[in-house]
Amino acid sequence: LCWCLETSMFVGQTNADNATWRQCATALDFRTNAGALTVVGLAPLTQDRTCIGGRRCLLEGLQGLGLDTSFKVMVLDTCGIDQVVPKWASPGSLVSQVYSSAAASWGTVAVTAAGGEYRLCWCVGLDANLTVSANLPDVCAKASDFKTDAGSLTLAAPRPLLQDRTCVSGQACLLDGLAGVGLSETDEFSVRASCHDLGVVQEGGGSVPARYVLTKPQV
Repeated sequence: LCWCLETSMFVGQTNADNATWRQCATALDFRTNAGALTVVGLAPLTQDRTCIGGRRCLLEGLQGLGLDTSFKVMVLDTCGIDQVVPKWASPGSLVSQVYSSAAASWGTVAVTAAGGEYRLCWCVGLDANLTVSANLPDVCAKASDFKTDAGSLTLAAPRPLLQDRTCVSGQACLLDGLAGVGLSETDEFSVRASCHDLGVVQEGGGSVPARYVLTKPQV
């Protein structure tokens, strides 16, 4: 933490050295060391990560200074703006943290947002004394609280999510033109009445007949 005196109070002095210091315009003007300034947070700000749609998202190896459980991360299109990513509106919390490294997790919840290139934004609930703020629930409560961009978060998944198609009974079914981020020939689709229903598909009751999913279409 370096100090320089604005010399407007010395206007009229003819000392050449004071004249140089008058504007405090360059790094050389700040000659007095007044102490250390510690910036707590994620660093570097290029900690790019990738998650896969339909699975839990765990961001391991996040680096920083003074990391603790008051830190939260949020995936947004733009950090600091109150516009959340649909189906990914809740922040993740730091887990298994040490002072300079941590992992961020959204718990057991699978990510079902559209694939894309998002920003990894963070917020910390510490006050000026680096202690947990008494108002922590209100500090990191909305997207605009997450102002610092720590890198990119790539979500590999279909995009957009409303890629409706129609097939004709008794004919081959080709779902052409499916788009997304990070899709590959090894990806598979399954036809179901609900993507949240991972149990055995039964005939009747509104479910898709089991014979329709004997084979899983590949991309």
